[in-house]
Amino acid sequence: MQRFLLSASLYGLWAILTCSAWLAGMIEIAMPVALGIGAGVTASIIGFWLMFATGANLRFRDPSLTLAQCALGLIWLMLLMYIVPEWRDLLLAVFLIVLMFGTFQLRPRQFVALSFAAFAGYVTMSGIDL
Repeated sequence: MQRFLLSASLYGLWAILTCSAWLAGMIEIAMPVALGIGAGVTASIIGFWLMFATGANLRFRDPSLTLAQCALGLIWLMLLMYIVPEWRDLLLAVFLIVLMFGTFQLRPRQFVALSFAAFAGYVTMSGIDL
């Protein structure tokens, strides 16, 4: 639950920063896209909370669901990077935060796979831009 609360706090921080930048006119995101992402992130947080609150997480090998939380965080992060390319450099540093979240909990193979997925996602996004 502790790792989940940390993760949820980071989602909340990024939501506040993104909404503030949008309201200030620093980034342009269409309202339906913004609402869709907000709903998806909120559903993700509620989904993890339900898993922990009901004890369903205890059926998994890693009850903290660290790999799932990190992978979902990377997916949302890459989506935001794609939608707001002017933030891409800033958000690249956030990859490190997501990966650090799993550093001590994930097995080495899981960590390497997660790191490779982040790299592949960034390279793919860069390729799409070209």
